[in-house]
Amino acid sequence: WREKLDLLRTEYQLLLQEIEGKHPDYYALKYTVPVSKTAVIQAALAKQGAALIETFVGERNVYLFFLADGQFNLHTLPMEGSFTELVTAFRSFTLTQKAFLKDPAGSYHTYCQTAHELYTLLLAPLLDSLAHPPERLVLVAAQELATTPFAALLTSPVEGGRRNYRELPY
Repeated sequence: WREKLDLLRTEYQLLLQEIEGKHPDYYALKYTVPVSKTAVIQAALAKQGAALIETFVGERNVYLFFLADGQFNLHTLPMEGSFTELVTAFRSFTLTQKAFLKDPAGSYHTYCQTAHELYTLLLAPLLDSLAHPPERLVLVAAQELATTPFAALLTSPVEGGRRNYRELPY
């Protein structure tokens, strides 16, 4: 089966080369993937008052690409045990209510701390450098971060007070 698959792949590549040679316009439409230029994306984001953050989780680092009107930044975050634990802990708060029902006060405090720590690691280095924060933030998250609810992160620490999730600084 492996030999048959290799043969079919070779025949497919030869067919694509033939199409490219005999019908270049069709080949360009069908098989060429257009890549947008950074300036075009930045202009579209600026029209909407938006910024874009895309994540990529590598073997050793988490990469955050930030694109906004006139800005393109890359933030690299080491992928270490504490980061993975923090993401896992935060996601567990958003997936189940068990901890909240068992210990409401302790869970509230832990949630607030974890949500702010994760914001500080992931988003603050990119957003705090802006003179004017965007009206909208487009997040494209991958791998472990794909199921992380970024909207539940906290932009500043929460000190004491009564438990009120509605008034937290999301």
